[in-house]
Amino acid sequence: MKRTLVIVALFIWILSFVLSEHKYIEMVEIQRLDLPSNIKSELQLHSFEGRVTSFDLEKNSMIFETQSPLSDKKIRYKLLFKNLPGLAEEISKQNYHFNIELDLNQNIFRSPKNPYGFDYDYYLFSQGIHGQFYVKDFEVIMTQTTCMHCSRISLREMVSENLDWRYSPQVASFLKAILLGDRSDLINYDEYKDMGLAHIFAISGLHFGLIYKLLQKVIKFPSRTIKSIIIMMVLLAFSAWIGPSYSSYRAFALIAYIEISRLLHRNPDVMTGIAFSSLVILMIRPAAILSQSFQLSFYAYFCVAVIYRTFFGNQSTSRISKLLQSIKFSIILQILLLPATLFYFHQINIYGFIANSIIVPLIGLILPVALLDLISTIMRFELANRLLSFVLSLLIDWMENIIEHLPSELYNPSWFRPDDFGLLIIGFALFVGFKSFYLKKTIKVKTFYLGITVIVTLGLINAFPDNKLEIQFVDVGHGDFSVLKYNQSVILIDSGEGYMDCADYLKDQGIITVEAVILSHAHQDHIGGLEKLRQYYDIKNVYVNQETFDVIKSNSKLSDLNLTLIEQRNEILWNQVFLDINPVESLSDTNDNALVVKLEHFDRTGYFLGDISESVINTLSFDDKIDFVKVPHHGSGTSISESLYSEHLISYAIISHSMKYSMPNADVVGLMRSNGVNVLSTYKNGTVELIINGDTLILSTYLNDNR
Repeated sequence: MKRTLVIVALFIWILSFVLSEHKYIEMVEIQRLDLPSNIKSELQLHSFEGRVTSFDLEKNSMIFETQSPLSDKKIRYKLLFKNLPGLAEEISKQNYHFNIELDLNQNIFRSPKNPYGFDYDYYLFSQGIHGQFYVKDFEVIMTQTTCMHCSRISLREMVSENLDWRYSPQVASFLKAILLGDRSDLINYDEYKDMGLAHIFAISGLHFGLIYKLLQKVIKFPSRTIKSIIIMMVLLAFSAWIGPSYSSYRAFALIAYIEISRLLHRNPDVMTGIAFSSLVILMIRPAAILSQSFQLSFYAYFCVAVIYRTFFGNQSTSRISKLLQSIKFSIILQILLLPATLFYFHQINIYGFIANSIIVPLIGLILPVALLDLISTIMRFELANRLLSFVLSLLIDWMENIIEHLPSELYNPSWFRPDDFGLLIIGFALFVGFKSFYLKKTIKVKTFYLGITVIVTLGLINAFPDNKLEIQFVDVGHGDFSVLKYNQSVILIDSGEGYMDCADYLKDQGIITVEAVILSHAHQDHIGGLEKLRQYYDIKNVYVNQETFDVIKSNSKLSDLNLTLIEQRNEILWNQVFLDINPVESLSDTNDNALVVKLEHFDRTGYFLGDISESVINTLSFDDKIDFVKVPHHGSGTSISESLYSEHLISYAIISHSMKYSMPNADVVGLMRSNGVNVLSTYKNGTVELIINGDTLILSTYLNDNR
């Protein structure tokens, strides 16, 4: 039965991932179909009665739980109230029940929709939050009955205020992070993250394990059943008090499995525990499988409880000191976590094992003291508070001082591709399959050969690159960002307005080299992403006209870029891709003072037209047959051109836009469609990709075409 549960869990993990991702994409598609970008929707106000589950008054935001307008289920939204200071005041008075008025015609999925890069809406969905709204109005609902939920939030606020009162800002912010999971005040969190120490702030197995051991020693009952029930009730209350966290859910479910096994007089099994705890979470919230925190939590636990114990945990430690054992564990764990670290964060700290070897044992000392301080705060034991405050301040100051002197060097490896991590996941799934059967004597041999197989396969994949040209028209909202990708090298045409991190988008594809960036003109929605790109990539060449040259040189963060000034027609040959850069000039309009790019690859042709207007378009010469056109100026009416779309045979026209400025113009779209052009847009389709592989041209989109 145990082993069957593991296999069932593997199947449900895969099924949940596919179905949850499909549901998210479907929600986005339906909303973008219902809310066309070029039609201004009338105000449609609707009132929702519900309660606040968490909030951040500094960012004027809260998570609001209410009844779904489409079903009887509870649903949660992220609500923003920057223009309603009165709402923040009511929350600060510990009023958490409201009647909220929202405009249902708002776009609740605002983030860019791409297969790569960070999608904030996707993140919210994985946390059980179905989009964002701006609050239009509100009304406080006074409840007569005792609200356990409100008491939980109030207690957290009381503890937070108590920490602020008793400790320095630096110590208080650290304690709120490790005790409440609240990192909003932790100014130096990025330093911890860069050193590979972000995991110490996750409310997870370490917290629950300490409380669990304490409860086992403190609670004395002749009945094992009653003792287990009390332990689980206390841990459940602690989990509820902490709030929604997949790492805490996992820890609670694992302890619940252990207690149930003991009550049934069965030996707990690690693999079954992983299966049981993951299925419990997915039963409550299926979309959890999409969450990075869910994935990393189980991946890390799997590495420690299965891989480490299988290969290293059974060795004799009689001659090894605890310090050396801790260093050994830290180094091995860093190696085991390396693929996930590279996949999610694209970088590693070369000396991270040193930081973990020193700081993690220290956290093991700080956390029990902090938990005792938390209990004494809730129980109002002032004398204990004073003593514990002194000890904690000393320990945390000592730890912070150590961290300042630890070596740190971030490394961005070029040999790892994110797709490789998918293969490792398959390898781990096979490992779980092996582990789910009783392979007592041969398991190490079989898993060793499994590891060798994965490594060899990775080597083969990297040894034979896929020689095809991928042209990606990326959804960056209102702006242009096009990627010409050949193997792990790219040429970029424009960089968006900077709202979406273009560097992250490229890193998620395993891009190693940015050969060049061609900037069409000097407007922010085309050059705004250059700063973030510059932080990560050593860009070899940036092609600009005179106006863009002057703007970039005036920016101190970009002034050292290698700029190539294009004053006359220029040609680039890159991996059998021919790029013809043609400067057009205007003294009165920055949109028309631009670089127009023609692409040729084998017998395929396309044009990137920036934001030029009709008068400039009509002065250019185009091929009779055109495979694609990046429509100028986001489909604006100023860029309509009868001659371009009626006199040339165009297969695809791609418009990069959002709901801003009500684009694209209906006449532009109508003209293109009346001439048989297949019109796609980043608002409706997300990222649009054209793949040229020999004589074949393949179109794919992140979202379906909802025309």
